[in-house]
Amino acid sequence: MSRGRPVGRDAKRREGAGGAGADSNMAAAGLLSDLAFIQDSKQRQFGYKQAARAIRWLDEPVEALKLPDGSLRRVPRIGPASTRVILAVLATGSSPTVEAAVALSPRAGDVVRRRQWRAHFLSRARVRTVLADPALGGPQWLDYRGDLQMHSTWSDGSQSLEDIVGTGLARGYAFAAVTDHSGGLPIANGLSPERFARQIAAIDALRPQVPAGFRLLKGVEANIDADGQLDVEPDALLQFDVVLAAPQAVAAGCLFALDSDAHGVHEWSYAETAVAHARLAGVPSDRVINCWPLQRLLEWLSARAA
Repeated sequence: MSRGRPVGRDAKRREGAGGAGADSNMAAAGLLSDLAFIQDSKQRQFGYKQAARAIRWLDEPVEALKLPDGSLRRVPRIGPASTRVILAVLATGSSPTVEAAVALSPRAGDVVRRRQWRAHFLSRARVRTVLADPALGGPQWLDYRGDLQMHSTWSDGSQSLEDIVGTGLARGYAFAAVTDHSGGLPIANGLSPERFARQIAAIDALRPQVPAGFRLLKGVEANIDADGQLDVEPDALLQFDVVLAAPQAVAAGCLFALDSDAHGVHEWSYAETAVAHARLAGVPSDRVINCWPLQRLLEWLSARAA
């Protein structure tokens, strides 16, 4: 990720979820998602989806919810049927009830494929555990200085440029990059060269109002076509501080940016998931550019453009 020369990016779902201990939250959330997927009733589908999301984003492991009498502590949006699934996961690691329902469903094949897609997802509780595990190497969350993948209202995000600055400051960051979609992705309201010029002017106008110690970087999330080319003209790349693309990258020796891909202020915590994946994947901390001081990052970006 640099001006005119993309480097590797570890996203929310890149590497395996290994490490010590099972992710019971993700196991329970996955089974609840399966139940939601096979429901004919919209009401039941909605209920199981809500339960799955509640468990997936719970800060603590579901094991901590179990009371001495064997019941489960009350959690918002978790009803009796979902509670039974969670208790089964805690007891056996699975749920015979869910497996039987899936086996009888005409959507069973789709459920199998969905399980493969989410095989390496991490629950919020698991992310917190990984970040706090002293036995793991790689980047430390306390060393994380800024997020280099953000979408704004200029493309398909819900946050303004001012929101990005404010949230970055609130999280103690030194920098954040606005990397809206390029024109090759019209479904995401990708920006034309003319709209990028207007956005860059808006960032330039905002920068003098930003407190010292924080830098709002100009960027673009470019698309790589079948021939390996970006959908942004080479000369146009020079107007950005950061150019984002996503080749898979550990074996290639790339540097990494571990980012949230936030489309709204409520998604900034996804960066913590990216750091957790990098720790599990064994990405060396000195190859994570989000952990660099701002001046080192700016100098590196400028050198890439030279």
